[in-house]
Amino acid sequence: MDKNLKKKIVNLSNLIGTKDQNLGKKILKIQFNNKNIKEIVFLVFKILNILKKTYKFNDKDVASSYVSFCRETITEQYYLKKNTTYRAIKEKINNLDFYSSKNKMRKYLVGLLLTQIFWSHHTKILTWYLKNLLKRNKIKNYLEIGAGHGLLSLLLQKKEKTDGMIVDVSHSAINSLKKIFNKLKVNKRILFKKKDFLKFKSDKKFDFIIMGEVIEHVKNPTKFLTKSKKLLNQKGSIFLTTCANCAQHDHLFHFKDVNHIRKIIKNSGLRILKDYFVPSENISKSRWKKEKIAISYCAFVDNEKR
Repeated sequence: MDKNLKKKIVNLSNLIGTKDQNLGKKILKIQFNNKNIKEIVFLVFKILNILKKTYKFNDKDVASSYVSFCRETITEQYYLKKNTTYRAIKEKINNLDFYSSKNKMRKYLVGLLLTQIFWSHHTKILTWYLKNLLKRNKIKNYLEIGAGHGLLSLLLQKKEKTDGMIVDVSHSAINSLKKIFNKLKVNKRILFKKKDFLKFKSDKKFDFIIMGEVIEHVKNPTKFLTKSKKLLNQKGSIFLTTCANCAQHDHLFHFKDVNHIRKIIKNSGLRILKDYFVPSENISKSRWKKEKIAISYCAFVDNEKR
């Protein structure tokens, strides 16, 4: 790995360690030797630098955002284990209030971005995506729903420059994405739409649709996936990621396990071409369900009636 990039990781882990020693130590133990992982880390720090300038964050703000995200995750996981469901579901929390808050979204996007390289299960999902993306047919146009920090779109753009559209319910996320794409000189025609996807209308069909950690944020993922399917070209496909037993303050649908996710996908009229899943903790599969271990899941899917 580039020495300068390695230095940035060490410095950031030290700052994180001053706020939470265990989180800082975990980062220092991560190996970034894999070629695909190096590519992802490099891109994450490019995005991070743009967000820092946009938000006027210093390194301490970045470290604080990551620590807050991790601590909130632990709190919500504890709530799940105690109450057998997510807080947002039981207390009927409206996550749109959160997405409309500029200050909260800024910290959230920075924290979430760093989990892509500092949480091993997220990194494994991304490397699987990148590896299999390289095997896909040429993509002439694409749609990303709920792009957040834009990492999945940008990894696609590194494979092949392609026209696209990004739809996100958060005004703050859309503004950040416009600056990220501009600074990274993604010169293809990308349209940005600040819109609730269920209210989104388009006459255009897409070769490829990306949904990274989206369907657990909606109350009815079947309805969401069914609408996505209608926007696919005849030979188009969808890449989606989600999670089971993964509690966050804005998760509105509780997938119980991988089979539950697969069932929802199939009930939406979609066919799973290839999927992959990994636990958030290094424990045996027999303990996942009993201990409600968060499972990250991803898949390439298409229209079962194609």
